[in-house]
Amino acid sequence: MDNIKNIVEKYNIVKIEPINKGWSVDDKYILIDKDNNKTILRISPPDQYEKRKRQYKMLQKVSTLDINTTKAIDFGLLDNDYVYMIISFIEGGDGIVMLHDADDETAYKFGYEAGCILQKIHSLDVGRQEKTWKENYQNKIERKIFAIENCGAKIEMQDEIIKYYRENAHIIDNQPIKFCHGDYHLGNMLIKDDDLGIIDFDKSAFADPYDELKTYRWNVIVNKYFQTALINSYFDNKIPDKFWKILKFYTAEAMISQLPWAMQFGKKDIEMAYFMIKKQLEWYQNLELDIPTWYMGIK
Repeated sequence: MDNIKNIVEKYNIVKIEPINKGWSVDDKYILIDKDNNKTILRISPPDQYEKRKRQYKMLQKVSTLDINTTKAIDFGLLDNDYVYMIISFIEGGDGIVMLHDADDETAYKFGYEAGCILQKIHSLDVGRQEKTWKENYQNKIERKIFAIENCGAKIEMQDEIIKYYRENAHIIDNQPIKFCHGDYHLGNMLIKDDDLGIIDFDKSAFADPYDELKTYRWNVIVNKYFQTALINSYFDNKIPDKFWKILKFYTAEAMISQLPWAMQFGKKDIEMAYFMIKKQLEWYQNLELDIPTWYMGIK
């Protein structure tokens, strides 16, 4: 902790609490100053400097939006060349816990707010991109397939999912690139009273905005009305036909990706991967449907 001495002095920090939630390799702490104000300190390895710098610049833009989310405060290098980022602290209960036993109307209300917030995040100017989304994404396809085929295990309907994934890659050819949160689901949302807060932009990136919505599975297992409302509000209740086909394509990617990812962490995550893949196949009736069964329509 000696490396953050300057930060402690600069911000009059009197207490430091570690944050152990999540899978990030970064070290995260809650900093509490002499006036009991809280901020979040994230420390990343030196090789993450450029990535974190880009994220911080975008967080500065996010901070200008009229939404309840973490705000950019400070960024730089520690004495050991590790990268630090300080962002604001948001009060609230874990979104998953808060909505687990909520009625459908409450879940729909917060889902609608989540969609409005996401729409604003995606509205940020990302400037001119050197490559199209198609060019950025095409290398990912075979890399994902190679990982699942060589991980030493197999998922349900693996060959059929891979075939669908390969044959439908063309549907994202003309998708735009937007600034995306990267992990937009209830696990990265906080609820306090009637307010929804968005946290953890760790996986933020420039990507297809529809790709952002493939995390729906984590919301649906909590409450399908939350995810239904999120999509409805994101599109102002006018969902384009192409969206469902593209979401199905990204669902195939998610099913292919989750098991190799989970095997890095152990039995619990592997079991969750198999469970989630099974649920996604159920929602799409083994890829026969374009609109998943959890979607409840326009309310």
